Parts: sequence; structure tokens; C-alpha cells
Amino acid sequence: MSTLKRKATNVFLEMIEKNIDEKSQSLYRSSVNKFKQFLQEKEKTDTLASINSDLLDEFIEYLIRAKLQFKTIHNYEGAIITLIRYANNDKRIKAKINISTHKRIEDHRSRDQRKSKQVPLTEEQLNTIYKLTNLTPKEEEARDLFISQCLLGQRISDMPKIFKGDYTIQLTKDGTEIISFCVQKTGEEATLYLFPAAKKIIEKYRGQGFRYFDLFSSDEKTIRYARNQLNTTIKSVCKKANLDTEQNYTAQIGTKLVVQRQKLYAMIHTQTARHTFITLMCKLGVPKENVIIATAHTDTKMIDNVYLHETVCERGQRLVESYREIKQSHFFVVESQTQESLKHSIIKKLTHWIVSLVKKR
Repeated sequence: MSTLKRKATNVFLEMIEKNIDEKSQSLYRSSVNKFKQFLQEKEKTDTLASINSDLLDEFIEYLIRAKLQFKTIHNYEGAIITLIRYANNDKRIKAKINISTHKRIEDHRSRDQRKSKQVPLTEEQLNTIYKLTNLTPKEEEARDLFISQCLLGQRISDMPKIFKGDYTIQLTKDGTEIISFCVQKTGEEATLYLFPAAKKIIEKYRGQGFRYFDLFSSDEKTIRYARNQLNTTIKSVCKKANLDTEQNYTAQIGTKLVVQRQKLYAMIHTQTARHTFITLMCKLGVPKENVIIATAHTDTKMIDNVYLHETVCERGQRLVESYREIKQSHFFVVESQTQESLKHSIIKKLTHWIVSLVKKR
């Protein structure tokens, strides 16, 4: 059989086995299954010769009409493009698929809109979670894992190293103990100080291990299941902590931007902990250049673009405070907030809030 007459989806599955890391194979297989479903529903020929830019465009349009989230479409698209490249470069396959005119789907959300579903917690909210007593043993274990993440800023994939003590211990000049290890995702070195609360949690589980979340397993499926269970249980814990305020966020469904609402506890997962750590560290005055020592980022761009969350009021506060520093100007003067003007400002805000509530009803 001619190579170009071979089933494209079979070749893609072969490329997954040959080139894709085991941890990512499930994502690629689901992408191939979705592409196969598209070919069958649209009665398209499943061969290497039939794949081109037009067919890939139709596939993306098919996903858009299905009203999938942008990230899902982007992941499916990226996986298929990667497999096409592997098939083209494979000396045995030599697929010769040309998709040069295909234009990838774009994220139309602003930077703030992309961050809008990634809600970091406040220190007060963390303290409420930390002090919960009405938890099941499973919830307590999930709470402890989540709080330790918030205190250390690490991805869930790196927490087993910390709990097993798989790190190097060193002392600073003043005798303070620090630990360091290479993070799993990038191989960069993270250097941490174990805050007392984090150290207490680590010691609690170092001898007994985890009963409900087998994060130490060498089996990828077991780890993936444990993480899914952990995220579900964290939501349950946060619901008991009364983190139930409604949150607005902007989603991209296909190519359309849609404002959606969700309870805060339903939006919390293990990655929220990393967002929380970075945001709180910056708000508490730790320079970003020092925060990345713990998070193992190579520069501060990721903190600005993805992690650091700052409200309009917080940005405005920074702006006004910098204006207050201006000296010897007749025009650029910030008025001081007298008791009367402060009272007027509060009344104005309350009125605006009440009007908005009435409109929503």
C-alpha cells in the first residue's frame, strides 16, 4: 500500500507511541479520536493524502460549532499539527502533508480576561481553610496538601519530593535552613524556605504518607486519578470554608467571548495554590526577582503575564500613591481624603452597588 493511502489516524497513533512522552499521550490520543470523529461525521477520507490546510480549517470550524472552550480547541489543533510534523519528518512515513496556509485559532481575550478564572486566595481565606475542624480525614489530607502548596508555591507534581525529603539542605550565612531541588516540568532549580506551618504539615505526613491521594506512585494513571480526586476534594473543603461568593470570568467559547459566573470554591484547584503564593508574596512586598527563586521561573515575565493578579482598585492605588510623591507642581496634585470627602466617596460606592444589584434582579 502506498504511504499516502495509509489511514492518517493510524499513522498519528503510531507517531504518538514513537515520539510523545507517556505523560502526554492521553491528550494526543483524545485529539486523534476527535479528529477521527470529525472525519467520520463529515464523511471525509481518512488518508494521509487527504490532509491539507483546508481539511484542518474544516476541523477547527467543526470544533468551534461544537462550542468548545478555546483551550480545548487549541490543544486539539496543536496536537494534530505536531503529529503531522512527526509524520512528515519520519524517514519511513514521509507523509509530505502541507498545512502551510492553515491559520491557528486565536485567543481574543485580553491578558486580564485570560487571568479572570484564575482566582488567588487572600491570606484571610487561607487562614480560614487552615483552621477548619469539620473535615473528613480525606478532606483534611486535601486541605493540608493545598495549604502546603500555598505556602511553598510549588506545582502539585513537585510536592512528593518535598514530602519525601528528596532535596538538598543548606544553611545561609545567618544559619537559616533552605532546601533546593530541580522541578519536574522544566528541570530548573527551586530554592525554598520552609515556613513553620508548611514544616508542620510536612512532618505530619513524612512518617505516615498519604492515605487518600497516591501522589508518590510511579504509575502515571494512578497519579492522574489522585490529582483529579484531590481537586474535587479541595473544592469540597473550600465550600466548607464558605468560599461561595459569585465570581465573574471571561471565557472564549469557540471564537466568542462570554462572561460567566461561578462560585469561588468551584474554581479552586491545585494550581490556584501557586497563583495564591505568587500573588501574596508580591502583595506582601517580596520582589518578583526573589519570588522566582522559589518558583523556579527563569525571569519575571511569567509572573506578570500569567500569575500576578491585581484588581483595578489595586492598580489605581499604586498609581495614586506614585502621584502623591510628585513635588512642586501646581497642576498634578492629589487631594487629601478629608472625613467629609471619604464619607461622600463611600456613599457613592454604596449607591452604585445597590443600583447594580437592582439591575441584575
